Amino acid sequence: MNSIIKKIIRFIDNTIDRIILIVFILVFLVGCYGMYDVLCVYNEAQDKSFLKFKPSNRELLTAELEGNVAWLTLDDSPIDYPIMQGENETDYLNTDPYGKYSLSGSIFLDHRNNEEFTDIYNLVYGHHMEKDMMFGGLDKWLEEDYFYSHTTGTLTTKNHIYSLRVFAVADTNAERSELFQPVDVSGDVSIAYILNHSMILDTSVVPTHVLALSTCKYPNTNERTMVFCQMEMLYEGENTELDQTKKPEVAQSDLQYGTKVYKNIQPLKPNKTFLDSFLTFIGIQ
Repeated sequence: MNSIIKKIIRFIDNTIDRIILIVFILVFLVGCYGMYDVLCVYNEAQDKSFLKFKPSNRELLTAELEGNVAWLTLDDSPIDYPIMQGENETDYLNTDPYGKYSLSGSIFLDHRNNEEFTDIYNLVYGHHMEKDMMFGGLDKWLEEDYFYSHTTGTLTTKNHIYSLRVFAVADTNAERSELFQPVDVSGDVSIAYILNHSMILDTSVVPTHVLALSTCKYPNTNERTMVFCQMEMLYEGENTELDQTKKPEVAQSDLQYGTKVYKNIQPLKPNKTFLDSFLTFIGIQ
């Protein structure tokens, strides 16, 4: 009788050990998959292959990239992206500029705004990614020194080129209709709200035509960080007589990142191994 009880106890003990081992393996595999998924999102966000579609200096945007309505550059910052526009705000939320599924999504214009950015108030969205990727870098404008040392940029559409002047930054809520209902709310109302509720405001700028850049402040909340730029049209249509002091000359084979120009580079999607991606992610290389 005692031997039977001992066998039963031993069987139960072995079974529990196996269950614990299986659970541990499953948790380990889930953790590995989670890390792999994070690395995939990170790699997608740092992909700069779309820079080959960036308009050259003094040129308008081409129609090579479907859904691309503009190109945004904030000088001396990582923000140098195509702006997409869909039929609603979910089209490019998890879709890259090539139309493929991507958790990092795209930078995109509110579907209610005119694709030529002719509205008084133009709202652009982007995910808040780590290491200043996508619109993660907007946080930097919350620091006063950075704000006043990074005030210029360019927005290029198919028919217009605008110079940008950063004039305000705000922490706000996505439920503010003055900021998140472009066209539906008067642009003058939006501007008045910005002037009265910004954390940092350059009072030397009188905003009349605004580009608003919005990103999530924290995951799964309605809190938003927004940077506001005054837009000034440099030229319209096919006129190519731009002030050449605005930007350096950029050859077809060059790669421009912010105001920096890298010579004879063909932008390609990084081809990294899993190990390379992991080492980059943890900051070793």
